[in-house]
Amino acid sequence: MFQTLVWDDSPLHGDPSNTAHWTVPLPVRLEAWLGLTECESGFGPLLFLQSSLLLSSLRARVTVADGGGRPAAVEIPLVSPAQRVTPPRQMVRASRPHPELKLLVRDDAGEALTDQAVLGACLNGWREIDAVFPADADIALQVGRRANGHSASMLVARGELTFARGCSLRLEFAFADRAPASAMDVPIAPAGRSLTLPERSARVSWTGDPSLSVSLVDDSGVPLGEERFLGRGLVS
Repeated sequence: MFQTLVWDDSPLHGDPSNTAHWTVPLPVRLEAWLGLTECESGFGPLLFLQSSLLLSSLRARVTVADGGGRPAAVEIPLVSPAQRVTPPRQMVRASRPHPELKLLVRDDAGEALTDQAVLGACLNGWREIDAVFPADADIALQVGRRANGHSASMLVARGELTFARGCSLRLEFAFADRAPASAMDVPIAPAGRSLTLPERSARVSWTGDPSLSVSLVDDSGVPLGEERFLGRGLVS
């Protein structure tokens, strides 16, 4: 079962002292459906793009050190496997009839993030697009604790994921009569677009006033970026 995240343009608020930041490359998978109609039209065909980005799994690994023994680590899920973000459906029109279609994913600077795929001649119907590429993401994560009895507490984490560089699907149109080729970029995830990572929690036991540090890990437990020290007394 897929879970869906929605775009969120509101900023993340909270105490900056317990917020950690990273910029990391996250593998994402593009699933898109390209609908073609009016391929015989003298005005050029209409193209409908419905796309989804599937995010890779992401967890926060929080280490608790209370000075009374070995540090304890607990992982809090931030992004579930196959969690997706879905931009609105988009429509564009090619400049001339009967184009040959090519496409690739590229970033805002024009750097290709995937190989170019050749779809061939424009035929009315739907084409499925599937591609995997890295997306640079800025991640802000707030971590705190809520006291719950003498030695047990809940660790809570919430945050925000922002695309550091945008990506778009570049559609290229070539014509059999050797007319100049044309192209257009259809945005998939604009730079600066943010996604809310909703609050999640995990129970952990400690004594005294422990220090907390946090790192990001993928679904295999491989760290992404460096560990961040948050400090002590982070009671939310």
